[in-house]
Amino acid sequence: DLDHAWDQRNADAFSRLFIDSGSFRFPSGTLLEGRQHIHDHYRDVAFPSFDADLIHQTRPKRIHLLSPTTAIADGKVDFIHTQAVRPEDRLDLVLFVTSALTKTSKGWRIAAVRLIPVPME
Repeated sequence: DLDHAWDQRNADAFSRLFIDSGSFRFPSGTLLEGRQHIHDHYRDVAFPSFDADLIHQTRPKRIHLLSPTTAIADGKVDFIHTQAVRPEDRLDLVLFVTSALTKTSKGWRIAAVRLIPVPME
């Protein structure tokens, strides 16, 4: 699953969750287009930059089935430091996420992800 692939820093498993033409837009506006670009970015840039104790926790809120093979999912993603000493230091970042999903012969795959920052207090 997505959280497991992210937590293991496994770019192969992470990128396999996307269709070939999948896209991923970060809050900065950076757009990754295509499964290979997503794979390479996570392998070479994103995963190496994260602290070792940082984990990814997806919290889906709503999945809307548009057709038997297309859906939109909304929710939040928490980035949590598992080794933080103080509880208030555990939560590193929260993002709203909207994803377009496509049902393929291999199951549901991500067609697009859009991330929006949630203001931290």
